[in-house]
Amino acid sequence: MSLIENVLSLETQANQVVESAKAEAKRLEASAEEQAAAARAEVAASVERRMAAFRADAEAKVAQELKKADEEHSAARARLDQIPAERIAGQVKAVTARLVAGEKTGA
Repeated sequence: MSLIENVLSLETQANQVVESAKAEAKRLEASAEEQAAAARAEVAASVERRMAAFRADAEAKVAQELKKADEEHSAARARLDQIPAERIAGQVKAVTARLVAGEKTGA
């Protein structure tokens, strides 16, 4: 084999190594892109799960607070319903009398 043939053979081998390296670089780039996409999807799913858990917790707390407020309202309403009508009428008359007396005195 002549020197020129050796040089040409080495050049061909070098080109093959370069092409192989380019192919490997493209494969690695594609793999990195896939891994990045998978990581983004995992983070997005994690955020979505955390948001759903927060939303469920907030809704449960609101429901609990509404139930408590409703119970307090019912209890207050029951206490009001126990006041005799005569007593309410007497209080209305007393307030009216004070207002009328205030008008007469100019207060």
